[in-house]
Amino acid sequence: MSDQQTANTSTQSAAQSLSSSTSTTTTDSNSSSTNSTFDTSEPEENKYKQIYSKMQKSFLATNVSLNTTQYIERQRMLERYNKFSKYESKNHLNHFVQYDKFWKTMQSAMIVYDTVLKQQTIDLVLCDHFLEGAFVPEPQQKIILCANTLLRREDFDNAMKRMLVKMYDYNRAGSTYNPDNCKHLACTEVRAALFSSKCNIRDRKKTKALALQKTHKDKAIANEFCVKDLAIQHLKEKSKCLAKADRYIDYVFERCKNDNAPNNLNKISKLKSFNDIM
Repeated sequence: MSDQQTANTSTQSAAQSLSSSTSTTTTDSNSSSTNSTFDTSEPEENKYKQIYSKMQKSFLATNVSLNTTQYIERQRMLERYNKFSKYESKNHLNHFVQYDKFWKTMQSAMIVYDTVLKQQTIDLVLCDHFLEGAFVPEPQQKIILCANTLLRREDFDNAMKRMLVKMYDYNRAGSTYNPDNCKHLACTEVRAALFSSKCNIRDRKKTKALALQKTHKDKAIANEFCVKDLAIQHLKEKSKCLAKADRYIDYVFERCKNDNAPNNLNKISKLKSFNDIM
């Protein structure tokens, strides 16, 4: 590898390092006053020079020079991207709450379990790793979504549905649901994949892999494969379940693949215990 390539690689590493130290910041609700445009004001150059002087010491240890101008420009671009992603995700959230039927359905379903689902339940943050987000049950039920990885509306909507299914299963099962139990999580991930536009049988015409299947049986098989594969990918995000993710999904798949609650359920059915499925 040439010195120039090494310098570029090290510079990218420095930018990622700074991103890690400045991310995971919750979106300020008052910042929505920038509804029409997001703030693109230039950060103070002195701030970057101070950071640069600290980073340069570690670069000198590897005998690689760090160009000040390039470093500052990279950080400016990173800040612009983060501001834009926050702005876009805020718009996606407003659109989902106002127009998506799944949000209305979940709001009604949560009332059965004495839980009020509001837009304030959702936090938009900047994440260090490429994740969709997380559901945090304690101490106060919160859904956290990674704004900088969900720029596309379809991706944002799928992530939102997935977290809402997690929240619903947690409330439906009550004390019997263990967020650290890989089998419980596997069932939830299978159910969440059923609602994803990537695998939802109602949207299969939008998915090339499913659209190529001609018969109804072939489409059903392709849809199940998609659901299982997506559920395995998501379950692997849990480090505890990573090694045996495919085995956990296989274990619960037949019992959970037809559970599309809270859709098409009356009030009595919504009270069905999680134990009846598991």
